[in-house]
Amino acid sequence: MKLLQLPLSEIKDLPTREAIKKIQDFINEEEMLQFGFRKLQFTFTKDASGLKIPHKLKFVPRDIFFTHFEGTGNVTINYGKFDATNMDFDITGVDPSRPMKLRLLVGAYPEPV
Repeated sequence: MKLLQLPLSEIKDLPTREAIKKIQDFINEEEMLQFGFRKLQFTFTKDASGLKIPHKLKFVPRDIFFTHFEGTGNVTINYGKFDATNMDFDITGVDPSRPMKLRLLVGAYPEPV
């Protein structure tokens, strides 16, 4: 799938066309961009069970990458309870004086062929 398909032949200036083609190729080859990953950030000050968090994607996410974890507590990801609108988490062991701060990449990496 190509995310970006520009009419390069219409760009008359050769250095500009080549520069734009490099950008287009980078975007089209970058896997993380192709699969609709979204960066989300949350802070939790108390425990929660069955916590529904909107993912703002147009599909049910299958993959979550933690890019940052700070503070106290544990996160359980309830993938089986994800739907077209929300993700579902259990948050435990949070010390309110050291809140849990999370940054995630949420999306769906393609199944192997």
